[in-house]
Amino acid sequence: MTRPDWQEACKIPLGAIPGGSGNAIVKNMCDKAGEECSLESAAYLIAKGRTVPIDLAAIEQSDGHKLFSFLSFNWAVISDLDIESEK
Repeated sequence: MTRPDWQEACKIPLGAIPGGSGNAIVKNMCDKAGEECSLESAAYLIAKGRTVPIDLAAIEQSDGHKLFSFLSFNWAVISDLDIESEK
């Protein structure tokens, strides 16, 4: 999103293969396409060129710095709340 050609770059389809603990994007894409979440389903969607739109969040800080995210955006709120919760 920081590229000068971001509008064109956003049109390039990307494929994701589940391969670790952070597979929420693959789960969401497979669900949206009506497929089960698996390595085979993800590969099938890529091979067939099936695309699904995803939401992108943009956060602008008071200093003008912009951050972009999909799925979630977190600050250290949980960490701050958890400080000294276990004595």
